[in-house]
Amino acid sequence: MLKKLACLAILSLLVGPGVASAGIVTFESTATSNAIETTANDVEGLTFNSSHYHFTDTQVSSFGGLVTPFKYMSLDAPELGSPVTVTLTGGGIFSVLSLDASQLWGDSAAAAAGNYNNADYLHLVGNISGGGVVTADLGLLAFGFNNYALSGFTNLDSMVISGFVVGGTSNASWAVDNMEFSAIPEPGTMMLLGSGLVGLVGYGRRRFKK
Repeated sequence: MLKKLACLAILSLLVGPGVASAGIVTFESTATSNAIETTANDVEGLTFNSSHYHFTDTQVSSFGGLVTPFKYMSLDAPELGSPVTVTLTGGGIFSVLSLDASQLWGDSAAAAAGNYNNADYLHLVGNISGGGVVTADLGLLAFGFNNYALSGFTNLDSMVISGFVVGGTSNASWAVDNMEFSAIPEPGTMMLLGSGLVGLVGYGRRRFKK
């Protein structure tokens, strides 16, 4: 028993901040359907905030909006919406491992004529805890969700999502779903856990000697 406790204590100190709880935000828990969101929403472990965005499964429009059997998050117009900022619910450091993304409109030409441009690519900016940024531009290959694995989006305080049109608007229409993330404990928290386990080992040894 003492050996097991000692191993746990050593493991907690060695792994440190790399230990994380993971999740996938599917947006299925959102209560609204295509309502305009203008404030922060806590969704399945992450918080999303923008001045105009949606949780929906049916983006209704003459442009042929994305219709799916499941909910997703979208931004539908550059003159209405703004980039969406993502943080860990309750605060803290997190990583984003992957997400699904799509253009929002089936008729790109009609959407562009109405100033509702489809994004050519999804632009991600991760703000790294302690300073620095990491960026990625995900080419939206077609109308319909594709999965994108992310590299380097670790130890973030926040991540900002926007849609870009090549040579045009910097805030075009897009949709995102199935955002895979991990919440990373603060180093101090892991040290406290390690100290507690070491204390348990010491207490066990004293009792054993008696």
